[in-house]
This record gives sequence, structure tokens and C-alpha cells, in this order.
Amino acid sequence: MNIEMYDGLYNSLNEYIKANSKIRTTVLRKPNSNIFPKIVIEEIANAARGFNGSYMESYSDITYEINIYTKTQEIDGSIEDSMDIARYLQSLISDFMEYHFRAKRVFCSPTPNIDDTVYRITMRYVTQASDYRGHFF
Repeated sequence: MNIEMYDGLYNSLNEYIKANSKIRTTVLRKPNSNIFPKIVIEEIANAARGFNGSYMESYSDITYEINIYTKTQEIDGSIEDSMDIARYLQSLISDFMEYHFRAKRVFCSPTPNIDDTVYRITMRYVTQASDYRGHFF
């Protein structure tokens, strides 16, 4: 298990969103702020996959959960609906995780939220990683 890989993914996603999003968005590790829109990324599973033939390298199956939280807000002088903002951010995350990061999306759905003024989408991705080399494949 290589716990530094989560930090690398978090930093890369944060940089990607800052560079490519037209909407100012905060990327967090926990949903502990009152800032919207926000993207929260968590590693929810990390299971040993096995070793190579000579037991010199181990591999892990890793699942990441990404939650997008948005509220209807004014952007560039016009009111943007929370669902439209969330779907725009969903597209950016999908591009990053699937094309730049080569992870497989296994779940993507709107998620009920206690605060009904917040629109939320939950996405889950799985990937395999080399524990010793610290890279995904």
C-alpha cells in the first residue's frame, strides 16, 4: 500500500480544476467548508491485488469517491442552476480521471443531500497501482 498516491491524485486534480474550470471551484479532502461549488475526493478502498511472479512488486486495487457539491449562484452576471454547475464539473472530473489518470468510472449518480439547496453528484473510480513504484496503470 502506497499512501502517498492519494496525495498525488488530490494535488493533480486540484491543479487540473484550477487550470481548466471556468467556474472557481474548491477541491477538498473532506466536505468541511461552507464554500460552493466544491469537489471532495476520498480514497474509500485500497485492497491488495497481488504480487508479480517473483514477489518483487505488489499491486493494489484502489477506489476513489468524488463528491461534487453545488448551489445555484451568480456567475459572470447570470444565475446558474446548481445542477448545471455540477454537471459541468462532472465533465471536467470525468476527463481528468478517465483520460489523464486512466481510472475506470464504476458509479456516477445524483445523491440526496440533507440541505435541499445543495445539489450533489457522487462519482466512483477504480484503478490499479504499483505499490513500490508509486504509479497507476
